[in-house]
This record gives sequence, C-alpha cells and structure tokens, in this order.
Amino acid sequence: MESETVRFRSPYALQGEETTEVILPRGKVDLLEQAAGVVLSGAKVTCGPYKANPTNEEASQLLRIQYDASFPVPVATYVEREIEISHWGNVAVEEHFDLRNDGAKLKGEFSRLDHQMQHVPHAFQNLLALLPRDIWGVYYRDELGNVTTSHLWKPKNKDVTELQLKLRFPLYGGWHIEWYHGYNMPLTKVVSRVQGAADRYVLDCDLAHPIPILADRLVIHLVLPPGATNIKVESPVRSRIIEEKMLRRYTYLDVPWTPRYLLSLELNDVVAEPNSKSAEHRLRVYYTYSERHVLEKPLTVSATIFTVLLGWVMWGRLSA
Repeated sequence: MESETVRFRSPYALQGEETTEVILPRGKVDLLEQAAGVVLSGAKVTCGPYKANPTNEEASQLLRIQYDASFPVPVATYVEREIEISHWGNVAVEEHFDLRNDGAKLKGEFSRLDHQMQHVPHAFQNLLALLPRDIWGVYYRDELGNVTTSHLWKPKNKDVTELQLKLRFPLYGGWHIEWYHGYNMPLTKVVSRVQGAADRYVLDCDLAHPIPILADRLVIHLVLPPGATNIKVESPVRSRIIEEKMLRRYTYLDVPWTPRYLLSLELNDVVAEPNSKSAEHRLRVYYTYSERHVLEKPLTVSATIFTVLLGWVMWGRLSA
C-alpha cells in the first residue's frame, strides 16, 4: 500500500475558478480524507471548482489518499550512453543502466519456492528495450550474471528493434540491477550533409534512453570522428553540457596526431518515449569534416606495411 499526501497551492492569486484532478494508477482507493470540494469517482479524485481567492499557504488544504500500489515501479537511477561516430559508415552505441524497483519492498528473505507458487505483482523479471530498427552486432553484459536470457526481434509494422532481457532473479521493491548493452547502426541514420556545404555535417539523434521509464539522471557522451572542427551544439534547454574537450582516444587505427572531439551532456528526469521526433528530445550537433581524414587510416596501414616489408628486405640483404 502506498500513501500520498498532496498540498494544492499556487504561487499566484486565483482568478475565476480552478479545478484539480488526480488520476490514480489503480481504481481501488482504501482511504480518502475528504476535504471541502473533493469528490471521488472511480480512480479519479476531483478537487474543486474553487473560486477566486488570494494565495495563502496557511489556508491551503491537505489531501491524503491511500491506494493500492501492487505493481512494480522501475526507475533508472542512472543511465550513461556513449555514441561514437565513424565516417567509415558506422555509429557505435553503448548504454549503461542502473535500474531500481521503487515498488513495495520485500518483507523477510527471498524464497524461490514462494515466488514460483504465488504471483508477486510488485516484482518483475523482464526488461524490454526499444532500439533503432537498422542495427546490428547487438550485445549485452552483466557482471553479476542476473541477465541470462535474451530475445531480439524486429516486429512488423514497427520502426524499432525489440530487445528483451530476462532476469534470473526477479526484481523486488528496493532491489536494483546493473548491466550494459551496445549495438552498431549505419551512419546515414543519424548523420547527414548540410545542404549547400560540402564538408558540413549534422548529427541528429534521440536523447531518450531505450526503456520507456523514468531516468533520474541521463549522461550522454558523444565522440565525433577525428578531425571534426567548427562544432555547434543544439540541445534542449534543460540539458547541461558537463564536458567539452578534444580527446586523445585511439580506436580502430586512429592516428595519434588527430584527436577526437568529446561532448558530454547531462539531463535529469527523462521520461520521453524512445525514437521521439519532438525537438525537445533531439540532439543536433553540426561539425565540419574533410573526407581526407577518411584516407588517413588506409594510408597509415599501407605505410606501416611498406615500412615493415622494406625493413625485412634490408635485413635479409644485410644478413646475406
């Protein structure tokens, strides 16, 4: 059982009439301390209408509602996502989750036998992530081994890929789990050329995490390709840039003299649906990138192989 106490107060003087409605997650209400003008109808509590009255904290009323909350409340306490861009045609994404069940807590010790013999509505054992449609190389890791089974499929008539993770132990209220998963997707799905500019690109991606639940804190790390310059960031107002620097990071034959640009954003209380098209939930990063940087890797490999073969030939002649 969950008990909620709500104070209805406005910082502004009321003009005309005001009505407040509280929609409960379940229809069963066990206790309602009714105040003046409060009406209960099924799962909806209506407060008002109240006529014009100057704002007064002491004159405000308390509404206490006690209702049945026998269901899980998954909350992602921390989500960290890294997006690495490569102009060889690939975008690598990795997401770390710390997820907790804020539902009713377990009393006593956990019993597998009791769990199997009776239905526990406030615990859950499955997680569903809605990933982009055109992805490949999906993986997941769980250090504790609680995530043991997965199912990946692309439903018809849906523009998503569904990744279902099944837990070995159910997640009761107060318990939490940590894991991370990753995937690759085509570059053209998130990066496009800016019209009228040959070397100007824009990254347009969704800020929401793939599990449609509340995230208390979401941190996004964006790693642009080596050689990207003239960077301009367009992010939602409520996001905060926590780090912005040139990163000496070497992956997949990156040359040491061309650093990557790292941008880190932080958002709080993210509840948007995945793959949202709303501008409020989109991140756009404009940057200039010359295609000559794409040739640095094959030229570096060719030069290395040539140097090794030349040294081998010279060593053979000197040994002779």
